Order: sequence, then structure tokens, then C-alpha cells
Amino acid sequence: MGQKSSKMEGERAQRMAQPEWYVDSMLEKGGVSEEYLLVFIQNELHDALQSFLNGGFSKAGFALYPLVQDVSLENRQRLERLRTVATHLNQKNGMFAGSVAYAGRLKGPGACSAFLSLLSKDFCLAEKGKTKQERKRPCEGFSLKEYDKKDHGYLQPVKELQEYAGKKLADDVKGCYLHGSLATNDFVKGWSDCDTLLVIGKEALHDPRRLLALRRKIFLMRRFFFRIDPLQHHGSMIVPEHDLEWYSSAYFPLPLFSYAKALTEDSVLSIGRREMGPEQYAKLFWFVQRFREMREEKVDALGSYDAKNFLHLIALFPSLYLQAKDVLVYKKFSFSMAKKDFREELWEPIETMSSIRERWQPFPELPFVRLKARANPVAPYRINAYLGDLLLRMRKKNPVPVRELVEGMHLLAEDAWSKAAKRL
Repeated sequence: MGQKSSKMEGERAQRMAQPEWYVDSMLEKGGVSEEYLLVFIQNELHDALQSFLNGGFSKAGFALYPLVQDVSLENRQRLERLRTVATHLNQKNGMFAGSVAYAGRLKGPGACSAFLSLLSKDFCLAEKGKTKQERKRPCEGFSLKEYDKKDHGYLQPVKELQEYAGKKLADDVKGCYLHGSLATNDFVKGWSDCDTLLVIGKEALHDPRRLLALRRKIFLMRRFFFRIDPLQHHGSMIVPEHDLEWYSSAYFPLPLFSYAKALTEDSVLSIGRREMGPEQYAKLFWFVQRFREMREEKVDALGSYDAKNFLHLIALFPSLYLQAKDVLVYKKFSFSMAKKDFREELWEPIETMSSIRERWQPFPELPFVRLKARANPVAPYRINAYLGDLLLRMRKKNPVPVRELVEGMHLLAEDAWSKAAKRL
């Protein structure tokens, strides 16, 4: 009896923390509910659109854009999994007929865009569970007038981003938002990055050509981000409009809209919130797995680009832990709230990250980079990061005790997961 109970608990943990593995292993056995599969499709479609609209290229694509505008193998495999699950649901209840009817190979950007559009249409028509309607106040618009004049030069890229969004994105989005420390005016120059959120309208989602054109516009936006932080590692957060009708707060916690600034007209006024599902735990578990892998690989040194990414992962960890406990807060408040749950020695890597943040020296931008970034924002700034370490010794100016942090975060993450898993 004890072994059977333990096995069931293990399966439930896998179902909630590793949905891809669970679906791959259980779908053919018929052991996955239709409700779970519908949530799975929503989450995977959400992530697929997030990646695709931020480029979603292979390594060669990111390096050689615009000459190469392919779709990465990981993204193509995700779309094939989505097609398999959509086919299964269509056989059960007739949902996702349009997606299943698409017979094209999911290889090039045109085919992937067409399939994403069809899947979005089908998801809009699918019968879903209950929601709680939440009213959302329009976010205040971004204005340099609200910032100290001495910071206007530093924030000029955000002003230019606002102009770009108004000209290039306004017809395709229901909202374009600045969030994080730049929006709340408590940024740290050289450390803070440029966080944005785009709510993509159904008209763009359901038109493959329009979606493909939007991919290019969103990718090119990143040149403004790099002028704030030359080491920024992410693009924009993406929320498709169809998610607003059956919304998980794990996508972008609703309280965070209160701290955001609108870069275009804010048309998002109402959100139908559902209960969080596997996405509530899967994000935290991804981080747990990442720290496990770094420890197993004995990572002990990173260049400035990867080190900054690593430090930002550490900074995000407390909010993801709280999210797994149904506590949704702005990131800067998450540290003191999460700290209470852990022994002082386990919390040490978070304190180390915070001290590094306070003394972090801004990364320089070499002369050629900004001009080259107009055609391909990512490759020139990756070269800039490499040359900054090689020629200007930036890695030594911003030392990061990688091995110590990996060991510490491994212990903290395991303890956090043991606490979160008790809720499963």
C-alpha cells in the first residue's frame, strides 16, 4: 500500500512539474484527461508564441539574421507535440479540427506561422472551464517627465522604444507595457534590464502573414533593450489575446500590471482568470533542474553574458517559489517574503547576488555595435560581450563566484522544491 501511494505521489508530481514528459509518456496509454490536455495546449502554445515572436531561430539564425530566418529544432519539436495532442483531442471531441487538417511540414517560418495561427483559432473556439472575471485599470503611459532629468539620457532608448511601438506594433497589439525597475523608477544603471510585455491581438494571431511580419518587428525591438543593458538575455514577454479569456497568473501575475507603464494604448481592461495548473510548478521545477545540471556539469566559470543571465535567474527564484505557493507579488518584494521560509545559511546565495548587484559595473558598448544592431540586434551585442571580456577585462571587473553560487543555489532550490512539492 505504501509503495502504491508513493508511486501515485510521484506521478502527480511529474504531471504538475514535468508536463511535457508526462504527456509524451502517458498520451498513448489514454491516462491523460481532456482538461489537462487543453491546459497543456494553452501553455505550450503560449511558450511557442513567446519564442517564435522573439525570433525563435536556431543558433545560426541568431548569428546570421536576416540572411537566415529559420525556426529552431526545439521549437519545431514543440509544434509537432502540439499537433499530436491536438489530434488526440480532435478525435475525442472534434476540437482543433483546423490545426489537425494542416498537413504541411513544420519546418520553415511560414509553415510554423500558419500552424500557430490555426492552433490559436481552434483554441479560441474550444470549450473551457470556469473563470473569475477581473477588472484591470488602464496602465499609465510612460513619460520621461516622471524621471529625474539626469536620467533622461540613460532612458532615451525607452522613449525611442515607445515611438517604435506606436509606429510598428500598435495595430497588432492590445497593449505594450514596460515593467520591472525601469517602470517603477528604482533601476540600477548597468544592472537593470528592459522588461516589456506584449499582448498580441487576435487579428494578428489569426493571420499567418501578419504574424510572420510581427515576428520581425518584435525581434528588431531588442536593439533598444541592449542600449539599456548590453548583456540582456531575453526579449519581450508575450501574452496572446486568447489567453486573456482563460488566464493563468503564472504567465504574468495580475498584480504586476499595477506597476507597469503603457508604451501604446492600453486596451486590456478585463481578464478571465482561471486556476493555475502545471505551469505554476513547472517554472519553478525548470529552475531546480537547471541548478542540478550546473552542479553536475561542475560549472565554475562564466563569461559576462552568461554570468549576468545566471545572476538574473537567481534574482527571479524567490518570486517563482512564492508563485508555487499561490503568492503573487512584485519581484522586489519577493526576497523578504520568501526568506522567512529558509534557514539563514541556505539563503546566502541570494544575499551574494544582491551584493554583486550593488557593485556591478556597467558593461561598455563598442563603437560599431549600435549601427550593426539595426539589422540584427543579437549578434553584434554577443560579439560586444565577448570583446568586452577579452579586451577590457570586464569579467574581472565584475567577478562572480560561480562555483560557490551554483552549490548554494542547488541546496536552496532543492529545499524550495521539497516545500513546494508538499502542495502537490
